[in-house]
Amino acid sequence: MYPYIQIVLPSYGVMAFIGFISVLIYLFCNIEKNEIEFTMFLKITGCCVVGGIIGSKVLFAITQLPWLLNHFTIENAIILIPNSGYVYYGGLFGVIGT
Repeated sequence: MYPYIQIVLPSYGVMAFIGFISVLIYLFCNIEKNEIEFTMFLKITGCCVVGGIIGSKVLFAITQLPWLLNHFTIENAIILIPNSGYVYYGGLFGVIGT
C-alpha cells in the first residue's frame, strides 16, 4: 500500500485553470453590475476558451516551424498540433482576438 499519491501536474495548466476559474467567479459575481445577460456571459466565456486554446496551439506550432520544415512529413504535421504544448502569449492574443 502506498501512503502517498504522487501526481505530476503541469504548472502551466494548473495556473491557467486557477486564473480561468477566478476570472469566472469575479465576472459571475459582477454580472448584474456590468448589465450582462447570463446567456451572453456563457457565449463570451466559450469564445474566450476556444480562442485561447486555438491561439496558444497556433503560436506553439509557429515556434516549431523550423523543426517541422526539416522533418516534414504529413504524419509529423498532423501529430504536431494535438501533441504539442501551449504558449501563453498565443492564448492571450487568441482571447484578445475573439
